[in-house]
Amino acid sequence: MLYYSQPGENNKHAIGVASGPSPVGPFTDHGKLIGSDEIGVDISIDQFYIEEDGHKYMFWGSFRGIWAIELADDGLSLKPGAGKRKIAGDQYEGTYIHKRDGYYYLIVSTGDFMKDYHVVVGRSRSLMGPYVDRAGRDMLGVHHELVVGNGNGFVAPGHNAEFITDDKGQEPDDPARVRITVGTPDAPRPGRYASVNGAAPKRAAGLAGSFPAVVFDPGHLSLVKGAPEGRRRFLDAALCQLYPGYLATYRRYVRVLQQKNALLRHSSTGQERPYAEKCALLEVLNVELAAQGEVLQQRRRDYLALLGPLACANYQELSHGAERMSIRYAAQFAPGGLADLLKQRQNEELRAGQSLCGVHREDLELLLDDQPARVFASQGQQRSVVLSLKMAEAAAAARITGEHPVLLLDDVLSELDEGRKQYLLTRMKEKQTFVTSCDDTAFLKTDGEVYRMNGGVLSRA
Repeated sequence: MLYYSQPGENNKHAIGVASGPSPVGPFTDHGKLIGSDEIGVDISIDQFYIEEDGHKYMFWGSFRGIWAIELADDGLSLKPGAGKRKIAGDQYEGTYIHKRDGYYYLIVSTGDFMKDYHVVVGRSRSLMGPYVDRAGRDMLGVHHELVVGNGNGFVAPGHNAEFITDDKGQEPDDPARVRITVGTPDAPRPGRYASVNGAAPKRAAGLAGSFPAVVFDPGHLSLVKGAPEGRRRFLDAALCQLYPGYLATYRRYVRVLQQKNALLRHSSTGQERPYAEKCALLEVLNVELAAQGEVLQQRRRDYLALLGPLACANYQELSHGAERMSIRYAAQFAPGGLADLLKQRQNEELRAGQSLCGVHREDLELLLDDQPARVFASQGQQRSVVLSLKMAEAAAAARITGEHPVLLLDDVLSELDEGRKQYLLTRMKEKQTFVTSCDDTAFLKTDGEVYRMNGGVLSRA
């Protein structure tokens, strides 16, 4: 994305947006993103874009305050219903935000750019402020700390950026290239260590989406006959790879759910909260649970609208039309209905001492000829259903991200007839695929590279 300032008469400037396949373009112009009249902020220039917890934000402004607003997922428009928020006072421009050690540093320019222009800073624990100076005074009141001003070879310095370098202090040859290292032998816990471009992520969640991959192993057969939890995990894991914001929302939902269950849980000592207090707290938690749950369910529905037809088409080819596969999302509520459902079942949950409704209790129904696969599917049919889902997961990821994930398949050919084996082997040729098996006979008939492991020694067949 390329965000740029547009001139305007009588301080009615604007910010435009363009998109392109690489940092050097070519760019397609999408026109105005923020207009001074529409947004209600004169001199809407000096845009700064930042992502946080999967959400996209625009900071902008010049001597009418520094403002912030959330963008839509595609970054090409404002998020529907989003409101602007004033971050700093009316004497700043040239916004830049740097995050370090749990703080956000708001770096801006101020002064007369012809004589005493200078760069100042405030910091905050939150992206949306408040940003304060060393004394704790808010930048909304034009309080700040000096970064660099006139003197020492600088004359009216202003605006700012930062260099991106590798771990050797050098600019990377290919900024788009990401090097991931896992399981280094000298790590305190071998196999549990990971780094991205030589740096360890602060949290494991930071690795989500770094290495797009689709995994199949025999344990995934439980997708068909196992508990609903496994099918929900299948959806959630795929969405966490595709949408960083989904992981953040999911974690917020789980955290609130845990708080709710702790509140509902009957005390083993018999010392319960007063009923009125319990109900009041429950209503507060349900508001947040409904907000996050609606987002999660909608993402699941949208994803299944893409995944479902792909999976069913895969199964049709795998089975040579012997059976027809279909998928249904077993929802507990219609879109927009979670808040009402939680309210309706509040007394029931209080009696039960646990949460009884929400996206954590929904399911993905897998059907063969309109009959539940978990009841009627054979071992071979189960495997075909799961493979169809996994290949659809890879295809859906490619459509969404523009990059086909790596396929990691373990013991994938067991219990498949020759026709289904041939179909799968043909499909595997199309993309980068790693397969492990105790029987390499089928793979010797392909043009792929085959290796054998004997006594801990890997050799090419």
